[in-house]
Amino acid sequence: DGREGPQVVALPLNLGSLDSVRTFAKIYLRQFGGQLDMLVNNAGILGPSKLTADGYELVFQVDYLGHFLLTELLLPALRASAPSRIVNVASGAHENACETAGWPMDCFKDWTYLPPPVVLRRNVTVHHTNRTAVTESSSYGIAKFANVQHAAALAQREHSAGVRAFSLTPGFALTSMTSGIDPSKAFCDTQRHPDPSLPANPCPFSAEQGTAVVALCAAGDEKLISGAYYSRTFACETRPIVMQGFTEAMQNELYERSLRWVGLAPDPDELVV
Repeated sequence: DGREGPQVVALPLNLGSLDSVRTFAKIYLRQFGGQLDMLVNNAGILGPSKLTADGYELVFQVDYLGHFLLTELLLPALRASAPSRIVNVASGAHENACETAGWPMDCFKDWTYLPPPVVLRRNVTVHHTNRTAVTESSSYGIAKFANVQHAAALAQREHSAGVRAFSLTPGFALTSMTSGIDPSKAFCDTQRHPDPSLPANPCPFSAEQGTAVVALCAAGDEKLISGAYYSRTFACETRPIVMQGFTEAMQNELYERSLRWVGLAPDPDELVV
């Protein structure tokens, strides 16, 4: 009928390079006049675990630290466009992040493993809610845990500016990143809503089914709880965060440390008095 759809503009961004993130933010702000209604931090990788040119573990940088820097650089535009939203796509993998990396179950009780070192490849035992499994070690859950804590801290810090933040898990969804994983062995046992009156979840979700919770957090009504963690597996309801030694009192310190890690705040150890 001759009508045109929304304009889509693609810009290059490499989350594994902090310089690339800074360049992207400058181009975006210049091109779009410092306005941004919504930021969805969705990009991610599973591995490999190695150091980047910036000196950080690759999965942690791509899945968390790059997003953190991007969000921080775009916050002025989000504030200028308030009410606005930030959505961090995390994962249920955060629940067993410490064990899956091969570290103590309370590895987040202090800053020994944040930022994380390279995770050596080996078999590890992971205790899920309803079973124990032996799997290959991974740093993925560490980054996803940080995504969740980032959203929680943003909700507190940006409340007065009219910027709301959410984190979520899409459940086990079939995408290019997960196509090589056997869901029957890895995730289907945990992809069950406990209410028998609800239809059983498919396993895996299709990509479209998984992104339903992303759409909820991005465009849902004002009843959504800023800072909360939403789960597609649990009918897009809020779910508790498995803290593994971390405390809410540490959220702001993680934020401040992340500012230093991306070069937006001075390292107190390097200050000259």
